[in-house]
Amino acid sequence: MDERIKELKNTIKELIDNIISRIDETSQGYQDTDVLENDRLLILFDDLQLLADGINVINEHDANIDLPEFQEKLVMMGTALEADDTALLTDIMQFELKGLLESWKDQLG
Repeated sequence: MDERIKELKNTIKELIDNIISRIDETSQGYQDTDVLENDRLLILFDDLQLLADGINVINEHDANIDLPEFQEKLVMMGTALEADDTALLTDIMQFELKGLLESWKDQLG
């Protein structure tokens, strides 16, 4: 396997760990305060975009990671945001997106 793809996989796994940690922190913070921090959500969405970009590159060379399911989760999150349904948003992140990211990490090895 190309060394650059190997390095990208490691970087993506670190990013996944970071995103999962922030999902947990965001969900816990919402449970504690009933408030979501918009700045943190924006950064999270930016990192989710970086993650998708990295997965696209990896898929071109090696893996077969399911991006349509990821896109579906993002649409669900966007719909919850538009409806100002923060409880639904945190549930999607905690119970849908997090599990998908964990499975991706396993697929990356």
